[in-house]
Amino acid sequence: MVVPSTRRLINEALDDLKTDELASFRTALRERRGDGPRVRRTDVEDKSPLQLSELLVQKFRMDGAVRVTEKLLRDIGCMQTAAELEAAGVLQAAPTETNSPPPPESRHVSRSRVSTQQLLLSSCSHFHFMPNV
Repeated sequence: MVVPSTRRLINEALDDLKTDELASFRTALRERRGDGPRVRRTDVEDKSPLQLSELLVQKFRMDGAVRVTEKLLRDIGCMQTAAELEAAGVLQAAPTETNSPPPPESRHVSRSRVSTQQLLLSSCSHFHFMPNV
């Protein structure tokens, strides 16, 4: 299964909006308060859904762009589009067994364990242990 990119997910969601909904989205994005970078009027004015999706990913990174888009869609009353974006975002974030190798840390830990075990075994072979009587 091919997973669409974050930009594509956002673009598809914004592309589904009517003209007045897209204008409301631009306003909500510009007036949004809270954590994250500020978006100016000139950043969003007369921008297409594709350009807005690029801006969102650029400003809020891949992981934050979907979250911000989903929240703004809910804020302007586009609940169905927000729910579809949320569902697609969850599918995108969920790794599958077939396409995700184990994280590098786990391979490193495994090698470390083997090295430590080999070191202990080699150093123990030089000593003769006698039980305490």
